[in-house]
Formats: sequence, structure tokens, C-alpha cells
Amino acid sequence: MCPLAPHEIAGLGFEEIVRSAPVAMAVIDTYGRVIYSNARALEMTTRQLGAQVPPDLDDGIDIFHPDGRLYEREEWPAVRSLTSGEEIVEEEFFYVLADGARLFIRASSSPVRDKHGEIVAAVVTMYDITERRRRHEQLAYHASLLENVGDAVIATDREFRLTAWNKGAERLYGCTAEEVLGRDVRKVGSPPDDPPRVRLDRELLATGRVHTEVTAYRKDGTPFEVEVIAAAVRDADDELTGYIGIHRDVSERRRIEKRLAVAVRQQALIAELTLRNIANGDRQQLMDDAVALVGRTLELELCAIAEVLPGGGHLSWRAAFGWSPEALAVAAPSPATAGTLVGYTLLADGPVISENVNADERFLISDLFAAENPASAIAVVIPGQTQRFGVLAAASRQRRSFTTQDMTFMQSVANVVGAAIERGRVLERMEEVREGERRRIARDLHDDALSELTEAIAQAILARSAGSREEDQSRWVALIAKLQRVSQQLRGAIYDLRLSDADRPFRYLLTDLVAIHAAMATDVEIRLEGATALSSGSLGSRGTEVLRILGEALTNARGHSGATTITVDAGASSVACLLVKVSDDGQGQDRPSPTPPPRGTGIIGMIERADLLGADLQIESRPGGGTVVSVELDLGGYEAGG
Repeated sequence: MCPLAPHEIAGLGFEEIVRSAPVAMAVIDTYGRVIYSNARALEMTTRQLGAQVPPDLDDGIDIFHPDGRLYEREEWPAVRSLTSGEEIVEEEFFYVLADGARLFIRASSSPVRDKHGEIVAAVVTMYDITERRRRHEQLAYHASLLENVGDAVIATDREFRLTAWNKGAERLYGCTAEEVLGRDVRKVGSPPDDPPRVRLDRELLATGRVHTEVTAYRKDGTPFEVEVIAAAVRDADDELTGYIGIHRDVSERRRIEKRLAVAVRQQALIAELTLRNIANGDRQQLMDDAVALVGRTLELELCAIAEVLPGGGHLSWRAAFGWSPEALAVAAPSPATAGTLVGYTLLADGPVISENVNADERFLISDLFAAENPASAIAVVIPGQTQRFGVLAAASRQRRSFTTQDMTFMQSVANVVGAAIERGRVLERMEEVREGERRRIARDLHDDALSELTEAIAQAILARSAGSREEDQSRWVALIAKLQRVSQQLRGAIYDLRLSDADRPFRYLLTDLVAIHAAMATDVEIRLEGATALSSGSLGSRGTEVLRILGEALTNARGHSGATTITVDAGASSVACLLVKVSDDGQGQDRPSPTPPPRGTGIIGMIERADLLGADLQIESRPGGGTVVSVELDLGGYEAGG
């Protein structure tokens, strides 16, 4: 059948429909000629594509499949409708614009038939979907982001009913979107009436925004720490439509922060332990403090220090936390062999951890620990410069795990103890050297200088007796007096040097001290009373310190009191307590020392020495009533050569 002429097609009655259609429309006859196109088609072609409406399909503008393939002529929707009568419904393609951009079209094509059913034309409708496609792609992109973001993204309506629950929320809370959508978000991930959650909701309602951290719960009840950022969502009219929130698991961050805080606190405690040791230098107190610090900081019931005994075969318990003093006192030494925890640690020369000591085949538990039924234990070596001091061991009565941080803290404490003990050993060796030098100097001064000085005084006295002239006699008297003062001072120096001889009985040392000061006093009587109450044993270094305090008291009384009599009274002493008083009948004063002397000398030096010694020092003075200095020392079994 021959194609219809344009006027014949127009006679079919749809020309006006084509022209007034709100979308671009064109009619193509069976020759491929564009016989009708409406204003919208003209606008799309000229304004958007920058071309003229083609007269026929042979001059048509190239179109492309969504995947970028060029349409062949037989693939065009109009051609397919004309050749096969195919109905094409909303097929998408795109034009390429002059600037390289794409104009996306959604087209439909239908064949036009005459009264005999023959195809005489095709009607093509097209509309621009570029903006719609852009929005769709944008929404798809955002949806992809929403689903692939690691954080939980949650949305609700204004009544807090869940409307969005992404994959991140499913992973975080363990609930699928199907399980929670439509539910009240306040009942998901938190217990009913949870105070932190109530505060969060109250702030969100009041301010429209909240940023906080709370404890949330997974579907299986596991708690975790979550950071919540939530905000109200409003429409164009500022009407509340719902809420959106981002939930992020911060449990690991909180754990790290907690570990850092614990580490900082532990370092502060170690620093404090070090400073206390520097301040008082008491090694036993340091060890007592160390085991208590480890026990309390790591929340362990038991902690002890074992020292390697001479010979290296056993370890003796020196300090303990969690036991009574009596239990520690009767505790037997532990073998320094691999058979016990402390021995194994010593031989391993490194930290040892046992989370189940009862099943640990490496060693047994020492008797001291075994009596307390420990379940888990940790031990580290206490180092030394030339030899290891021992082991710091701790245990829990309940099964527990020990972290690297626990081990590091214990080793740090052990290092402080080891350094302090090593420093003490060095000081002791230095003191032994100094004491040896003092004894040698005292011996040399006594045997040589003092002997020669005594002989010189004797010769001066003989020379004075042989002289006849009065002026010579005066010079000899003055010279002899000077030599005698030098002799007295030399004797005092020798006595002071000999105080380091800890083996001499305290009674004799005190007698010598009083005699020397009596010899140096020219206008005051110095006497000793109650010496028989003193034990004939040595008080060692403690006695030396007491004598230095008494020597300072005698020096002050001789030089500043204006006394005629000074009495040193030891009569109130006993086997358990040493009590010596230095009293004078001088002028006295309101305060013992109106001008504090330099540190380490005078009254201040006496007070400091008594504090270090643990002695009770009392100084009583009143105007016109003289001064009494008393030193009281608890001997505590130190007597008799202690």
C-alpha cells in the first residue's frame, strides 16, 4: 500500500493533539520524513541541542544508549515502530551536546495505522529527564554512601519511630532494618528509662542537636561505648519532620584512653615512690611501699619481695603486702631454683606470668604464697648493677589475665627498688671507705701529731721553768696556753673521727666525749652522771648519731649559755631505752635558738639528726632557768653489741 500523503495523515484527526502536547512530539511517515513536530520538539532541538529539526530520519541527530553505544538507524524507536509495528514505551537514550554534556531523553514510539490496519506513520514522544536522572543518581549515590559508611546512620520521624537503619547500624547493634523499622528508637540499644538516654533525648528536644557519648547495648546484650551526633530535621516551612543521628562505636578509643590514663597514673605513682626513697633513703620502707603500691594499683591481694641471700642458693622474704607481719617473719626462705615461681623468675631473668598457677607445670608456688591459695601470678626480676637483688612477685586469689601494661608497671617498680638498693650499696661501700680513712687519720693524729704536741707542751713547760726574765715567762705562759688549746681541739677532732668505730661501747664513747669537752672548757665545770646505767655493749651507728647530738648540745652550752656547770645525765637509761640529758645553769632563753644556724649545724642539725634516727629530742629553756636537752632512743633489741 502506498504511504499516505501528509494531508491524508492529518485527516486521521490527531494533528491538534501533537501540536498541543506538553511533551516533545513528532510524526514520521513511512518514508522517514518528519511531517509534524510540535513547539516543544522544536524548542528541545534548537535550544537544547543547538540544531534544526531534521526533515527526515536520514538527517537525524545521533543518539546513544545509556551505556554509551551509538544507536544504529534500525534501532531508532521511530524506525522500529514503522518497520515492525513495535510499541516502544519510555526507552532512555541521550544526545551529546556541543559542550560534551549529555541530554537524557525518555522516548515512546507508537505506529499509526489507517482504517485498513496498515502502518502509515509513527508518533514519537520525548521528554527531558536529565535533571530527574541527575537527582536519581545523586540519591543513589547518597543511598550508597548511607549503606557503605562504617558508622550507623539512623533516622526517625517526629515521634522517634525509626524510618532509616543502614548497614552500619545493623553491624553496630546486631539488628536488621526489618527488625527495627517502625519501632521507637528509644527502645532499641538501651534499657528502658536509661538515665543517659533520657538526658540525650531531653537535650535533643530542647536544642534540636546533641553530641555526647553513652553506653549502648547490642541485640545480645553486650555493652559498648557509642558517640552520638543527632539533629532535628525540618522542612521548608521550618516544621519538624524527624531526627537523624550518626552513631559511632568508640569503645576501642575509650579503652586506649583508659590505658593511657592508667599508664600516666602508674608513672606518677612510680615517680612518687622514687621521690620518697630519695627523701628518706630507708630501703625497708621503700620495699614496703613498693609491694603495697603494686598490690593496690593492680588490684592484687598478694605481693612480696624476695632477696637473694649470700651464696645465691635461697631467697629471703623482705617485704610483703597481704600477709600479717607474723606470717612474713616465720616464712622460710624460698629456694633460688626453677622449682618455685621466684626461683624460676630469677633463672629466667625476665618477667614470668601464670594465669593458672595450679596447672602451671613450670614451677610450684613458694610456701608463703601457697598458704594463700593464689590462682594467677606475675613476677619480675629486681635488677642490680653487679648482681640481681631478687624478685618482685604478685598474685591474685581469683583467675585473671595480666596485660603488658601490668608487667611494665611491675618492672618499673622493681627497677626503682633495684636502683635504690644498688645506690644504698654504693653509699655503704663509700661510707666504709670513709670510715676507714677516718680511723686511719685518727690513729695517725693520735700516734704522731698528738704525741709530738704533748711532748712540745712538756718541753715548753720545762723551758719556762728554766727561764728567769719576767717577759720570757709571759711569752712561755702564752705559748703553753695556745699549745694546750690546740691539744684539746686535736683531741676533740680525734674523738670525732673515732666515733665511726661502731664496736666501742657507748658508755666509753660518752665518757670520752664528756672528758674532751671538760678539757676544752676553761670557766665551766662539765660532769657525767649515771654512766653506770649504760650497757657495756655497742650501739653501732645509732650510738654514733646520739653522741653527735650530745656533742652539739655540749658545744652550745659551753659557748652560749654562760653556765658555770653543765651536767650530762644518763641515769634514767635502761636496757630497752637510752635517755641522756644535757642540762646547764646558764641564762636560758625563750627559744632555744633566736637565729637558726645553717642546715646540718646547731639546733637545726640536732633536730634533723634525731628525726633520721627516730629519736625523741626535747629542748627546754627558760630565761634565768638554764637549758635542758634530752635525747631518748628506743633500743628495740639493739642493745649489747646489736
